Amino acid sequence: MSAEKKSSNEDDHLLSQLKEHFGHNQFKSKLQEQAIREIVKRKGDVFVSMPTGSGKSLCFQLPAVLHSDKVALVFSPLLALMKDQIDHLAKLRIVANSINSKMSSSERKAVVQDLRCMRPHTRLLYITPEQASTDNFQSLLEELHRQKKVSYIVVDEAHCVSQWGHDFRPDFLKLGRLRQAYLDIPWIALTATASKVVAKDIEKQLSLKKPVATFKTPCFRRNLFYDVVFQDNMRDPYSHLSEFIKDTLKIGQTDKKAVCT
Repeated sequence: MSAEKKSSNEDDHLLSQLKEHFGHNQFKSKLQEQAIREIVKRKGDVFVSMPTGSGKSLCFQLPAVLHSDKVALVFSPLLALMKDQIDHLAKLRIVANSINSKMSSSERKAVVQDLRCMRPHTRLLYITPEQASTDNFQSLLEELHRQKKVSYIVVDEAHCVSQWGHDFRPDFLKLGRLRQAYLDIPWIALTATASKVVAKDIEKQLSLKKPVATFKTPCFRRNLFYDVVFQDNMRDPYSHLSEFIKDTLKIGQTDKKAVCT
């Protein structure tokens, strides 16, 4: 088979899987498609920076679904974020689970038992960096790795490694040790926004293997702008804020089209 025909077949397969599992006929953007195609190769680490709403989560969710006998480990900073993604995937009939401190022992046991099956049903396992530091999880990860059941290790909201990790969430910094311990597993780091300095710090703190494939969307939005008004220059700040809100939301303004003459 020629390289061109092979590439075409791979493209068709990826699009069919996108439609089958997520109901999309095409990717949201060219950059999203390029990132996913690179991640699917499992040849190296990938860094993705895309604004909220640009389809960042699909960059690791679709590749994870393609591995029917493996599970992707997703590190996320907040239980609410995990629940939101797990609930969304459940509606798509994609099995995603979590191991966290809010679970009962029976719930945790059921998830672990599934992961220990020869062919786990769980495609994505969401955990906090703090959970990753526990002995129980370390032991589970070693077992999954030994049985070659891990498709990817994902760090969502990766800016926490740089902006919060040093002080607020020190366990984010420990994830770099995991990367060094499991060099054969591809890592994916994702964030909604990151300056060049933060992006470099993320790569450094997570010990991502170079060369890191980077996919970044500019954060500029034409429909957003900053307007700074100094409080000292206002007679009544509260009235000013009230008028601003009313004007923005068009409160109290008559719809001219609805007025009869």
